[in-house]
Amino acid sequence: MQIKVKDTRMQWIVTPHQGNTHHKNMLVAESKLVLVDTGTDGDYPDYSRQIIGINHRWVRPIIISETEKIEERDKDWYYVKDVNNYYSTSTHSIKLFHGKHFKVLALPEHFSPKHLQAIVDGKMKDGDKVLVECEKYIDPNKTPLQKRIKLNPHITLHKVEEKMYTKEEVIDILDDFNHYLHKEGLVKYPAKEWFEQNVK
Repeated sequence: MQIKVKDTRMQWIVTPHQGNTHHKNMLVAESKLVLVDTGTDGDYPDYSRQIIGINHRWVRPIIISETEKIEERDKDWYYVKDVNNYYSTSTHSIKLFHGKHFKVLALPEHFSPKHLQAIVDGKMKDGDKVLVECEKYIDPNKTPLQKRIKLNPHITLHKVEEKMYTKEEVIDILDDFNHYLHKEGLVKYPAKEWFEQNVK
């Protein structure tokens, strides 16, 4: 399954690496976690069977975009906000609902066991803003490179959270940024040197 996206950006992601932190520039899409209520029986036809129980509810997790356009020709899945137990790939049935529609970037089967456990444990909650990793690919019928959600075989998510950085962490990020510019054949920007001289 291929989920195409257009509204993406490059984001510096901080990840643990051999006891230290590692900064990597990644292509991501801003999105939101939605826990779709399955009702009392937890069974709807044609839906994924990936269901989890939280707070005495059976839910299926999905990731939605609040900015992506739903493309009927791509058979995009969509979510209807005002109908909390409805998401579908039949775009013609959008007209049946009066609620706002959002493109689905990840279905329940795209969540890893680690994601599901984090939801059950309350570490990831309904409505949480997340960044989902994307990748570029070649479509012989289109130029330039197209973008899609990266599945390997599951999605990779990063929480959106405000963080206070130490001076040393900022210097590390700027250093990684210069390495990235060098790798891409771009001119280095002396941000690290400026920061060390001017920020006390």
